[in-house]
Amino acid sequence: MQPIEEFGKGRGHPYGVEDPQTHEKYYGRGFVQLTWKANYRILGELRTPEQDLVNHPELALRADIATQVIYIGMIQGRFTGRKLGDFFTADRSDWYNARTIVNGLDMAGEIANYSRRFYRALLIGSGVQRVRSDDIRGLLENQEGGDKVKEPDYISMEQNAVLSYS
Repeated sequence: MQPIEEFGKGRGHPYGVEDPQTHEKYYGRGFVQLTWKANYRILGELRTPEQDLVNHPELALRADIATQVIYIGMIQGRFTGRKLGDFFTADRSDWYNARTIVNGLDMAGEIANYSRRFYRALLIGSGVQRVRSDDIRGLLENQEGGDKVKEPDYISMEQNAVLSYS
């Protein structure tokens, strides 16, 4: 995974217009597609004041900074007011509605599938959960209903990760 720039760099959106003070555009960058000058300022200050995201928004493309931005934003609810703790507790995991931590429910089912799969891969990779190779079919399907993720690259990556721990 790599932090990326928003496709079109904000073209057609108010946040894609050059700021008259800084001459920067605050289109989506990073893992979470951080937008708007105020968000660059707030997340930059929460992260580390010596690396000014307002005057250097391209820093949001650095993996270490993009990771801190998404982590802080999701834990503290800085993107939409919703945070991870609203959807994940000891008693429940709401992968679908967790999409509202960053944005609305657009593509929520697909993102929920990716998220569950990534979470499983982390558990397996950390040794917390072990999986036999004959259990792989269940891992490749959405266990909570919906469509399978069809991109063969993701499936191959997950199969390799699971099989390496068999």
